[in-house]
Amino acid sequence: MDDPSFSTPSEYGNVSNEVTASYISRLLQARDIYGVVYFGDVEHLRPQSLPSAYQDYLMEVHIARDREEYDAFRELVRAERFGYIVGAPGNGREITAVAVLRSCGFNVDTIPVADGDERLISRSPHARGRGYVLDLSDLEGDVTEALREVEGFQERANRAGAAVIVILRPTQIPHERLLSRPLKVSATDALTVFSSHLFHLTGRSAEPWAEIPEIKVALDRATPADAVRLARVALEVLSEATDFPEWVALTLAAYRNWQAELRRWFSENRGEEGIWNRVVLTATAMLEGLSVTSVLTAADTLAEHFRVPSGRSGGIAGTGVDEALERIDAMHENGERVRFNRPDYADAVMDHLWSQHPLTRKRVLAWSEALILGNTGDHSVVLADCWSRFVIRHRDEALANEVFNSWVKKSGTADAAARFAARIVTVPGFGRRMRRRLYEAAKSPDQTQARVIARTCVELGAVDPGAALVRLRRLADTEDERIRAEVHNALTRLAAASDEGWSAIMTEVVSWTGTEGSRARTALTFIVRVLSAEETDDPGRAGAPSALVALSDAAERSGDTADEMYTTLKHLWRVVMDCGDDDLDLVSVAARPWIAQVLEERTLRNYAIGVLFHAARGPEESTDPEISQRIVTMTRAIEIWCADHADRFDRTEPIVYDLHSLLHEARFRHRPSHW
Repeated sequence: MDDPSFSTPSEYGNVSNEVTASYISRLLQARDIYGVVYFGDVEHLRPQSLPSAYQDYLMEVHIARDREEYDAFRELVRAERFGYIVGAPGNGREITAVAVLRSCGFNVDTIPVADGDERLISRSPHARGRGYVLDLSDLEGDVTEALREVEGFQERANRAGAAVIVILRPTQIPHERLLSRPLKVSATDALTVFSSHLFHLTGRSAEPWAEIPEIKVALDRATPADAVRLARVALEVLSEATDFPEWVALTLAAYRNWQAELRRWFSENRGEEGIWNRVVLTATAMLEGLSVTSVLTAADTLAEHFRVPSGRSGGIAGTGVDEALERIDAMHENGERVRFNRPDYADAVMDHLWSQHPLTRKRVLAWSEALILGNTGDHSVVLADCWSRFVIRHRDEALANEVFNSWVKKSGTADAAARFAARIVTVPGFGRRMRRRLYEAAKSPDQTQARVIARTCVELGAVDPGAALVRLRRLADTEDERIRAEVHNALTRLAAASDEGWSAIMTEVVSWTGTEGSRARTALTFIVRVLSAEETDDPGRAGAPSALVALSDAAERSGDTADEMYTTLKHLWRVVMDCGDDDLDLVSVAARPWIAQVLEERTLRNYAIGVLFHAARGPEESTDPEISQRIVTMTRAIEIWCADHADRFDRTEPIVYDLHSLLHEARFRHRPSHW
């Protein structure tokens, strides 16, 4: 069974479609933790696209149990841009939907729907060229209303050139509501799934694996998800194996979660020296990836929490670093990052410690909190991720509440609480309670809670911007200026994450201005901050509005993104112009860099002119008094700018008159040709 041609892969392995194995492996690992990789807005149906490379990967590894049925369904979706997939959870419904849509040329978005969200389906955003996977399988009871909403969404999406696939459980099929024959999927056998993923992750055939009795036993009762995990583990250990038998042995050991090895290791490490080894093992499991100094220093403090003697590894009186790490089967990279030699070993250590040594729990939690309070942000990130992985893996809501309750009360652990909560709220099902808790807490938070909620929303916004924004919306209702500042900072960081997300976030903020009270004020002051921010990085455009610089850059890269940004900027300026005399000071602050672009004839003047003109004109339903009010407001802002620059700028110059004339032309719904 030894393979004479066996050799370890390059850094990225042998993979198809130019998708790196390490990238796909990280996504698959995320799916192992979260149940399925969701990048969409779970609660508020703001679809987000799965990573493009991941879509291609799913399309390539997908294997249909009934190829003829699959091909017929794919042709139906290609022609009708609509279809249903029915099957039990775990049978490959999501991967089938992605494979169908991707092979039909659509970029795939996911929209999981929870109870209570049915009425929002038909109003979900859609765009040309997108393929939407609407997962209704989590709904309880009658799905008739949801299917009626789906029809409304499907009609709008199809008119826009998009496609829709609906996922249902077998017990949810009301035949009178289905518009076409559904594709019924059942689980593909585990060996076939393993073979497909192994080949695409490593470039190697699974045929030799099928002859090994231990592999046959492992896959005999495995689900498709288990088979994918086995392939992913095989990829991770491949670089450590010198031949095929060792590769198989390492894969099986890791796939079994190392529990037998851990039971044996803990049995062998008793007594004073053995307890110190257990302390180092625990510290490494929770801080893997940090430096040797950080891990071993933390091990000393953990020993203090357990009231046992410290081994002082790395110190003058203790064992050397290499010896200490060798005892726990770990290593360090040039004196820096510490890592285990076995994949997935850190999580296995945590699982074993928690199940077999339950009396250690409170002390490990207290030690974690003390580390976060007394150390750098690295400890905060690593420990928040460690605990969030653990509670998600075990679906332990009680522990999740205990950790969050402890960390959310202290300013020194606020960032860790935010990162911890953000990881949990993105998990379908399990994260629902934490999402609800943050939503309720955002109604009347104290300052520390508000900071945690706002910073959680920054973390959450990376994968679920809609859920993040709805919590910031509640937080924006406060009258506390410091809390509103946290909202501003969170919105700024979310908006800066990508050009594509900027317009969606700004559109949400614009909607806040239509409310009463603090939320509208929070939105207005944030919009002014966005419009008045000036470029500082590019000397050639220093002082230009940052938003205009981003618009100019987007126009050079992508017309669609630039169009969205242009439209959004018009909406932002329309909100500001609608303020009138009551907030003329805010209007003037927002207008300063924009007016300078026009009157001082700088590089982005044409962009500024276009945005200001169309903002004054407003939407088609704008009345003449509304347009006149915007023009008057902007005219006064120009006068204020000219007065502030009177030492070097004459307000009677023709260009000032031309700008006033341009704004007045907005009432006649056309743009003067001389601009």
